[in-house]
Amino acid sequence: MNMRSTDVHALRGPSPKTKISYERQARQLLHRTLHTEGGLFAVVQSTVRVTTFRKRLVALEHFLGSEQEQLTREMSAPVIPAAEFLHLRFLLHLKHLQTLQRLRREGMAGERAKRRSKRQALAGLPANWRIALCKRAVGGRYLFSLIVLALTGCRPSELVHGIDVWRGKDEVTGK
Repeated sequence: MNMRSTDVHALRGPSPKTKISYERQARQLLHRTLHTEGGLFAVVQSTVRVTTFRKRLVALEHFLGSEQEQLTREMSAPVIPAAEFLHLRFLLHLKHLQTLQRLRREGMAGERAKRRSKRQALAGLPANWRIALCKRAVGGRYLFSLIVLALTGCRPSELVHGIDVWRGKDEVTGK
């Protein structure tokens, strides 16, 4: 059986650190609803990045799931101390779930920020920027690393983990 890493992640769920992050973000979003016209829907939509929008949805989903478990435990308790308060919490929870459903259905409605790729960032550099960088590194401890990166195109992380470089003669050209 061949499982992708996302499949494995779905089976075991988010890490405890991620759960804390989700809860913190969801609480911040819910707190912002107190001061924002349009409520939770407007707060979640107030971003220009699709990734931020998706993270907010996942954080809300996780938080509301945890809150629902909490409310269910409290409702199942032998003695319910503040039934009116619990009822109001259930109604608010239902409202948040409906908003989450609407956000999923409608998706991100706002203006999206244009992505900045590495190619665009490198466009302003001179044509010989790699050579100039290596020349400036002469005598430095990273000279050979820079030369390997410039010649092979390997990633810095690949260089850290180790790569094999050799010099050989091309049988066709004789070089």
